[in-house]
Amino acid sequence: MKSCDLLLHSSLCLPISPRNDLLKQQTIAIKNGEIIEIGDTKRLKESYQPSQNLALPNHLIMPGLINSYIEPFEILNQKEDHQKQTIESNTVTSDINKKSIEKNETNLDTDMLFAKLINSGTTTFAHMQSPTADIVTKSNTLGIRSQIGVPITQDSTNDDQNESLSYVLELHDEFKHNSLINIAFGIKNPDAFSPKVAEKMATLVNEIQIPIQAVYDKEFFEGKYAAWNIKESWLTQFGRLGLLGPHFQLIQMNQLNEKELVLLGNNGAEIVHCPSAGMRQAQGYTPLQRLKEAGINVGLGLQETIVNQSLSLFNEAKIASLFANHEDSDPFGVTLDDLIHMLTLGGARALSLEDITGSIEPGKQADLIAINLENIISTSKETLMAGLIYGDITPAIEYVFVSGKALLEKEKPTEIHNAQTNH
Repeated sequence: MKSCDLLLHSSLCLPISPRNDLLKQQTIAIKNGEIIEIGDTKRLKESYQPSQNLALPNHLIMPGLINSYIEPFEILNQKEDHQKQTIESNTVTSDINKKSIEKNETNLDTDMLFAKLINSGTTTFAHMQSPTADIVTKSNTLGIRSQIGVPITQDSTNDDQNESLSYVLELHDEFKHNSLINIAFGIKNPDAFSPKVAEKMATLVNEIQIPIQAVYDKEFFEGKYAAWNIKESWLTQFGRLGLLGPHFQLIQMNQLNEKELVLLGNNGAEIVHCPSAGMRQAQGYTPLQRLKEAGINVGLGLQETIVNQSLSLFNEAKIASLFANHEDSDPFGVTLDDLIHMLTLGGARALSLEDITGSIEPGKQADLIAINLENIISTSKETLMAGLIYGDITPAIEYVFVSGKALLEKEKPTEIHNAQTNH
C-alpha cells in the first residue's frame, strides 16, 4: 500500500478542475502538503496507508477561497484613531507608553484580520497596505497563502519611486523560495508615476515576473500624467510598456468603458472585482457580465464594511451576482459556475497562483475547506451552489486546510493556529 499523511473522506466534493462536477463519496490523499490523488473512497482506502484519517460524512470539500484583494482596516482604523486621540489627550502618558499601546493595537488588528480570514474559508488572500511587515510575518508564521503588494510611493520624484522599486526587489529576493508569500508591486496612484520609473518597472516585471496590483479609481484612470507633461492616461502608458499582461491585476473600483475593457482583454490582464466597495462610491460600476464578455479572467475582492465584517466571500459573490443581473436585466448572464470559479480558480489565476491552488487536482497544494451540509440543500450541484451563495444561512465552514495543515477544525482554531497567533 502507498503511504500518505492524510486521507480526507467526504460525502461530496467540488474539485472545480479538471472536472467541474459534483462528485460523491470522494477521498483526497495528501502528502507533504500536496494533493497526490483524488478518487472513489473505497478504492483509495484500499490503496493508501495514511498517518491520519478524517471522515466527514455530511460535508462538502471544495478548494479554499481566494480573496484577491482585501482592505480590512476601514472600521478598525476608526477605532484606532479614537484610541490614539484619547492617548494623546492624556498628558501623563509617556511617548514610550504610546508606542507600546499603538504596537499592541496593530498586533490585535492583525490577529483579528487573520481570524476572520480563516473563519471565512479564505486560504489565499492579497493585501496592499502600509506597513506590510506585520502582515508578512503573521501570514508566514500562521501558514496562510498570501500576495503582499508593497505600495510604491506616490511622491512624484524619480528617486523616491526608484527607492520603492528597490525595496520590492529586496522583499521578492527574500521570499522567492517561500511557497506561502508572493511579493507584488502595489500601485494606489498610477497617475503619479514617473514615466522613467514605469519603464524600469516594465523591465523588472518582464525579467522577474513580479505581479502588479493597481487600484482602479476613476479619478486616476481618467487623469493624465500632469506632473510629467504626458498627454495619455496611465493605462495607455502601461499598455504601451507591456505592463498589462497576465501579471497585471486591476482592482476594479469604478466603471470601465469599452475601450478600457478591450485594452485589458487584449493584453490578458486580470481584474479583481470588488462590487460592494465599487458600488459604495456611486460613480458607476462594471458588472460581471461585461467583464465576462470581454474575455477577462476575474477574481473577487472586498473591503471590510459594517455589513460584511465577517469577510464572507460567498456574500460578496451574491452582491456581484445580484448587481450584474440588475444592470443587464438578465438573470442568467452570470451563472453559479461563474461565481464559484471566481471564488476559487479564477482568483488563483488573477494572482498567478493557478499552478499552486484554486482547484483539487494532483500536484496542487492541499488548500481545502469543508462545509457542513446540514442547512444546505445538496440534491444537485446547482442547488448546492445556490445554497452556498444565496442561502439565508451563512455556510458553516468547519475545516480549513492550507498545504494540508488544519487551521480550523470543527469551526475552532487549531492548536497550531492558536499558538502562532498568540506568539
